[in-house]
Amino acid sequence: MKATRRSRSLAALAVAASAIGVTLVHTAPAQASCQYTVTWQTAGVYEHYDMVWLLKNKSLGQSVGGYCDKVWNGSYWMSAVQCDCDPIDGKAWMRSAALNPA
Repeated sequence: MKATRRSRSLAALAVAASAIGVTLVHTAPAQASCQYTVTWQTAGVYEHYDMVWLLKNKSLGQSVGGYCDKVWNGSYWMSAVQCDCDPIDGKAWMRSAALNPA
């Protein structure tokens, strides 16, 4: 019962935040490592979670790994996950809808 109330509270917070264009970030513990598989034919890898600067594309079935940070961007009404796909600093972002946990 408590988990359901917490989920509803978090959902309400996300809706309220998106209404005013606030971005919410969830960070997993530092030791966590998340692995994903690309589920779209082509999924963009972006420098920032606002999905403006395209670095490269990943293809269907490719593995993506790295960080467990997730962002809800209310301005764009979408969520993103941080991955280790950037060749320069190792940190980039992909749409979470294009990925499934591996």
